[in-house]
Amino acid sequence: FSGLASQYYRLIPAIHLAPVDPAYWTIPAVFLGIALSGIPIWFFNRWRLKDRFPRLVAFFNQQCRYNQRKAGLAFTAAGLVLVLVLTVIGLNLYVRLTPDKVATGGFFSLLEDRHSYTEITRLEERIRVDGGDPAKIRDHTFLIEFADGSRWQTNSFGGRPVLPVYRELLDSAGLRSGKPVETVIE
Repeated sequence: FSGLASQYYRLIPAIHLAPVDPAYWTIPAVFLGIALSGIPIWFFNRWRLKDRFPRLVAFFNQQCRYNQRKAGLAFTAAGLVLVLVLTVIGLNLYVRLTPDKVATGGFFSLLEDRHSYTEITRLEERIRVDGGDPAKIRDHTFLIEFADGSRWQTNSFGGRPVLPVYRELLDSAGLRSGKPVETVIE
């Protein structure tokens, strides 16, 4: 998923583009695996049991009191719809800088919010550490705040390494807006 998303992001015109964290793509991948897991099991059992397979299906249908094939197809279809929804959400979670504006894609939104660089009121990198020890980063987020009160903020990165694209994006937005990037360490 991450590789396909990066190909999609290359099509979006931008000076800098910060997509959703690549770790996000494990969520739809897991649901895709769950949704499709029944298909190879079904074919394996059909191949292995040959002429005894219909009796096994009839036995399970009788024991469970529902048609397992129809239930499996419904489960797979629901899983694929969920994967599609999660993929659309992930593809729309980004921020991009163009020569004249900042465009952010929101959660559950298919439309971009666009702001000029003059509307930026604050650029912030916030680092929370455990017990005052800078080597133990507990939380690391980035924020762009606009004059109308809206904001774009990354999710917490926890102790994971921060992608350099987020810091580069804030630095570039700072140069274009004339606002400094504030680094807050708590």
